[in-house]
Amino acid sequence: MSKRKFLTLEERVDVIKKLDKGLSVRKVADELNCGKTQISNIKADRSQILSQWESGARSTGKCVKRRKTTYDGLNDELFEWFSRARSKNIPVNGPLLQERALVRSMELGFDDFTASSGWLQSWQRRYNVNFAMLSGEASGVPQEAVDDWIKRLPEITKDYALEDIFNADETGLYFRALPQRSMIVKGDSRKGIRTAKDRITVLLACSGTGEKLTPLVIGRAENPRCFKALKKSSLPVTYRWNRKAWMTAVLFKEWLEKLNTKMKSKGRNILLMVDNCSAHCHVQLSNIKLKFLPPNTTSKLQPCDVGVISIFKAHYRKRLLRHILSAMDEANTASELAKSVSLLHAIKWLDLACTSVRGSSIKKCFFHCGFAEPTPDTDPEEVQDHGDQFQALLENATWDDFVNMDQDLPVVEFADQPDGDATSAEAANAEEDDCDDHKTDPKQLMTTREALLQTRNMIDLAASLGHPEMLTAVMNLSSILEDVRLNQASQATQSKISDFFRKPQ
Repeated sequence: MSKRKFLTLEERVDVIKKLDKGLSVRKVADELNCGKTQISNIKADRSQILSQWESGARSTGKCVKRRKTTYDGLNDELFEWFSRARSKNIPVNGPLLQERALVRSMELGFDDFTASSGWLQSWQRRYNVNFAMLSGEASGVPQEAVDDWIKRLPEITKDYALEDIFNADETGLYFRALPQRSMIVKGDSRKGIRTAKDRITVLLACSGTGEKLTPLVIGRAENPRCFKALKKSSLPVTYRWNRKAWMTAVLFKEWLEKLNTKMKSKGRNILLMVDNCSAHCHVQLSNIKLKFLPPNTTSKLQPCDVGVISIFKAHYRKRLLRHILSAMDEANTASELAKSVSLLHAIKWLDLACTSVRGSSIKKCFFHCGFAEPTPDTDPEEVQDHGDQFQALLENATWDDFVNMDQDLPVVEFADQPDGDATSAEAANAEEDDCDDHKTDPKQLMTTREALLQTRNMIDLAASLGHPEMLTAVMNLSSILEDVRLNQASQATQSKISDFFRKPQ
């Protein structure tokens, strides 16, 4: 038996044209030296084949035999979404499509679906899609637009001191993701570690002199389990939520208005530069002037993109890896190890990471984008050594791979997806543990008395190690616990007195 001939997309389109001219299935099959069944299938799949052709899918892809799967409807819907995006000249890369697949699969109730690399490759073969020309913004940056912007920058910024020129940008963060090639504790697979539930969006903003604004964190649940009795106002960040953990026009406007109020109270007028994504709406404000960067130039003109975000993520992932190292002995699986990281952990670490970014490094990033020259103490190698101490964990991956693993993670919704507002009922009523699988309720919590005893042991440890910073931190913690315990005792005493004077029933 001769080897079966597979037709490329271009050849299948040609088959449709021949059939439209009135040629029979048998005649076309004979001309192309292939089976009648294949021609009949092409005739039946006419609409889908033409849609693939018109969307710009590669024409050399071979026909892949399509087997029915549980996710056929999801796969078809993703291709329609992909085609709409391409028709609008919106670039779609692999990570973005995987994120869309995860979000949509959860909406459809496919709890077991994982948008793995294998699934993505299968999807590409199924629809003859090639992402090779869609990845990497820097290679496609219009140099003329960059040069023109830098030339006009002095005129744009002439009314503002460098300390009043700010840049803000969002970045996606897989806050509990393990290294791509790392230890797999006790033979566990990494299934379920990197999912839509594990991502947040962080908005960072800084000035040309290194001033940093409070980060805005967007999660998926209004009341994550890990927050427990904590008030959101006590967090070191501004926390907002919607079911996709994306920036929206509503959230961006709210953030702008609060920042405007802050600047107004300080008597400051600032220039805020942002990219022109769909969530960044035009708002007229008294003390903030918005300036939008030219399209497709942020990798060269936006200080946050040039280096601030990368430095921030390096500091964050350094703290994440420290936690992983300390928790490995207690974890039985890689999944359990990842889930030991709660959203509260992430918020604390990203606040510390933001604080750790040096002002001189921020100045350097502004300088690279055409602003004033930085001061001599600028240190562009701020976090270069972070990866050395953890390289054993990363194996074949590099430190940069780990730091930038989510650099292409989408952070805003397309205009045809109006369901991301934080005010929506679905977002407000999200499950409490929706973005935090770190279930601690069944575990017996330590009492304040037990915690105080532990701090006394830790004080002895710090002293024996000759570690003054640890000693100071533990003594501060001990002092806080003493205040908490005294407050608890006072409340208990007041309760007993009120019970004594309560009238009998």
